[in-house]
Amino acid sequence: MAYRFVFLNPGHFHAALVLREKSDRIDSRIVVYAPDGAELDAFVALIDSFNQRTVRPTDWVIDHRSGSVEDLIKEAAGDVAVLAGANNVKLSSAAAIADSGIHVLADKPWLTQSAQLTHLERALKAPVSVMDIMTIRHEILSRLCHEVVRTPRVFGEFQKSSVHDPAIELGSIHHLFKQVNGKPLRRPAWYYDVNVQGDGMVDIQSHLIEQAMWFVVDDAGVASEQIQLHGARRWSTTVDPELFEDSTGLSSFAPELTDSVDDQGSLQLACNGEISWSLGDVHIAQRAEWRQREPEGAGDLHDVVLRGTRAVVHVEQGAHTRFKAEVHVEPAHPNNRDTLLNDANEALESWRNRFPGLTLLETADGFRFVAPDELDDGHESHFPLVRDSFLDIVDGHASIESIATRINARYRLIASARDFALEHAS
Repeated sequence: MAYRFVFLNPGHFHAALVLREKSDRIDSRIVVYAPDGAELDAFVALIDSFNQRTVRPTDWVIDHRSGSVEDLIKEAAGDVAVLAGANNVKLSSAAAIADSGIHVLADKPWLTQSAQLTHLERALKAPVSVMDIMTIRHEILSRLCHEVVRTPRVFGEFQKSSVHDPAIELGSIHHLFKQVNGKPLRRPAWYYDVNVQGDGMVDIQSHLIEQAMWFVVDDAGVASEQIQLHGARRWSTTVDPELFEDSTGLSSFAPELTDSVDDQGSLQLACNGEISWSLGDVHIAQRAEWRQREPEGAGDLHDVVLRGTRAVVHVEQGAHTRFKAEVHVEPAHPNNRDTLLNDANEALESWRNRFPGLTLLETADGFRFVAPDELDDGHESHFPLVRDSFLDIVDGHASIESIATRINARYRLIASARDFALEHAS
């Protein structure tokens, strides 16, 4: 069966990335509900670039309609709705669309404040499949870290941990001005409005929470009762008028941003955040940070530390690695290096079943993975993989129940963390 995809106000470039690769399961004609303007133009331009490329060109045909979520539901022009735009209305839209019988694949985050949780249960209990776009487990560094954690003879189990000594530390650095598909990314003005886009407690944090869940319980479901919030805080990145213009194409701040503009004429964007929480008895510390401009060749930067009873996994990424993430594994006890290397080499054949061409490079403290470039084509290539996984769920070939429990627990934690950060703001 070929599913008809319908897009609602695709204001974020993640919407178009869902169509980066063609699929026999998707009708070539896609329906887009959006007003004329820069956001629609950016979506169409990215789709056209996929259609016109010389390698693996797509053949999407856009059926543009000016209409609202109510029109999308009334006309029932598609089987799967993709939502990737303003986040303050995403959850209410997802719930309404799912209630109408249309499957929903919605980009993260699903909410900007805890009041929107009223729509979460309705969305997840709809008679169709509903899922958020979680690309984190397709990243090569995340997959390799997960592989070690799920190999007890190498990793052991998570060390006993506490708020001040977490077993998992996750960090992510993104940039407000960046390159996508080889071109500078243009962001809509509302991206800089935390009431619409969300703040540092709700966006990248959703990826980090899902990553931690995957490390701790693999693909099992997660009940909210298993999670405890220990603390959270948020802070701002300064956006001067030049950065705002370079990233949006607009020469001045939008009126709705006035309250966040300081005396020097720069926007103080509350886009950074930290959350301390635990899943069962495993304590997690995570940090999401947005910097101003992407260094040449840098891209998004990641930091991971996983402390096991037999080994410690950590990710190194920076100028010294040419901004390529490296996954290092060291013994939990320094005297056990030889044992770790022996156990890792015994596990290597099993790892190669999922990572063809994977090798281990010995280091002074342990080893690091060396994975062929073809194992990961980069962040943009992960969106069609998420899309195809979702279609497996829609086809009935995969279970949605455990995913739904994780989504529920994830966004309830995000909402609680944001409330905590606001309540304890200095």
